[in-house]
Amino acid sequence: MVRYGKTPIVFVMNNRGYTAERLIHEGQFNDIQNWQYWRLPEVFGGIAGCEVRTEGDLEDALERAASHTGPGPLVIEVHLDPMDVSEAFARMSAGLRSR
Repeated sequence: MVRYGKTPIVFVMNNRGYTAERLIHEGQFNDIQNWQYWRLPEVFGGIAGCEVRTEGDLEDALERAASHTGPGPLVIEVHLDPMDVSEAFARMSAGLRSR
């Protein structure tokens, strides 16, 4: 994206692993390395993105996105609780876990 002058807005929803699997099988294998994904475009000559941990952070990131012109993508990394799921997904997972 940097190389070809593309300037998309990319959201990374970071729950530090595999939540669907966490709900079915407990274990460290569900956790992934917690990188600073919002900084990855810098590696390729782009700019640092945004890290979102609060509603205010999200508002700031969306304002920045509205005027983003590059270089490269604007990566907005949104940190989520590793167990943040909908009630329906939790019920479905509980059914799978009991089998």
